[in-house]
Amino acid sequence: MQFYELITAPRPPYLYRAELYAQPEFEYPKTDRTGLYVSVKTSDEKALLATLVDGYGNFTWGEFSPNTIPLVVEAPGATRTECDGFKVNVWLSLGVVSLWRILRVTLFFSDGTTLLAETGSAEIPVEIHGDTCSFASP
Repeated sequence: MQFYELITAPRPPYLYRAELYAQPEFEYPKTDRTGLYVSVKTSDEKALLATLVDGYGNFTWGEFSPNTIPLVVEAPGATRTECDGFKVNVWLSLGVVSLWRILRVTLFFSDGTTLLAETGSAEIPVEIHGDTCSFASP
């Protein structure tokens, strides 16, 4: 294969953005004990695709309303094939007893396609010291 063929060969779709869509159901403001942590890994759990490390509540969410929270892509350029069947782990620590609905994580690819991992309407009762939720894309 010649150099020109290498640089002009079509590249498979690659990961460039990820987001969490969730709905808190509480009326308490965030505190310095508020934390939301997300890890998105490949199906074999060998590669980290995206994260959110927010130990002190550095983003803003609306109470009682759905929120879209951007995740940090840790593996930019991971192919869609590598991301198939990705696994999500969410850990919440709110400093209050609460209820959350973690609805989905979406991975966005360079060709405009997406992969979703959804919990449906699964509820996560969050105790004061935190709780976790895990789910995977089909």
